[in-house]
Amino acid sequence: MDAELVRAKLASEEISCTITVAPDGKQFARVLEESADCFDLILADMSIPGYDGVAALKLALEQCPDTPFIVISGTVGEERAVETLRKGATDFILKGNMGRLGSAIRRALKEAEEHCNRQRAEESLRRLNAELEQRVQERTAQLEATNQELQAFNFSVSHDLRAPLTIIDGFSKAILEDFGTDLPSEALDYLQRIQKAGQRMTRLIDALLNLSRLGREPITPEQTDLSAIAGTIEQELRYIHPDRTGVTIRITDGITVRGDRRLLRSVVENLLSNAWKYTARREQAEIEFGVMKQGEKPVYFVRDNGAGFDMRYAGQLFTPFQRMHRSEEFEGNGIGLATVQRIVHRHGGRIWAEAEEGKGATFFFTLG
Repeated sequence: MDAELVRAKLASEEISCTITVAPDGKQFARVLEESADCFDLILADMSIPGYDGVAALKLALEQCPDTPFIVISGTVGEERAVETLRKGATDFILKGNMGRLGSAIRRALKEAEEHCNRQRAEESLRRLNAELEQRVQERTAQLEATNQELQAFNFSVSHDLRAPLTIIDGFSKAILEDFGTDLPSEALDYLQRIQKAGQRMTRLIDALLNLSRLGREPITPEQTDLSAIAGTIEQELRYIHPDRTGVTIRITDGITVRGDRRLLRSVVENLLSNAWKYTARREQAEIEFGVMKQGEKPVYFVRDNGAGFDMRYAGQLFTPFQRMHRSEEFEGNGIGLATVQRIVHRHGGRIWAEAEEGKGATFFFTLG
């Protein structure tokens, strides 16, 4: 290949460059080996003294795999040219068609730049993924440590707080049984209040422990008949409260989902029990458990015509200890709906409510 011819052609195309000439195969190999960085472009004659274009291409691909390699020849046939391109050459130019050298170089450099940019982007993405994976591992380790601390705390709560409450309750009962008839009425009232407060605290501790366990226990998915579960809960409510005769409960048949049967029973039980509780002041209470479509997704609901609540405070519904009504109006510990939300979230769903004071409430939830 005539180096001066190439220089002249590049100058005429206004392609500014620095050219390093390797007149034979030995010098070509040395130039590649000694170059601090790969060249931007390699132009090679098909016939190099002591070498050939294919051997030069092979060496270039080994040492500078991303450098464009253009072969220039005046004697090789079409088959040989195609073979060279298949082996990795960027382009093949016949000396009789040097007019397209400039456009070939520009295209090769542009493609090389785009390839380099893609590589940089891919490398940046790999680094980012590695950093994210490291952060996930660190976060997972932190969460595991936090869970262990939580388990230790739960054990402490279960043991250290239950023990004094048990003692308070036990001695209160003993005083009432042994000395109740001798106590002034005012002292008897105080003692009964102490006993009830201790029992309420015990129930609250049990609810908190149950709420904390929900985040750690594994989910066992299975086909679950929510309608059958709701029917069983209705029977239990009527058995516990035989005086509530004016309650109508409608349950849609055949509501079947896939999820953890035990946890989903807790969802339905909490929602139906709440509906039962907040309709206590209705002579004719109405409660419904059903399903409707929201797009293609089923939405399950529990509706009642009970006390309802102000929607301005709906954002507090699922926060532990947040209640819409005073304990004097309706008993409760403020943990039930937080428990329901945690279970629904663990099943990949969401829960929300719509209500109006004095006109009842509807709780909606999805699963997965």
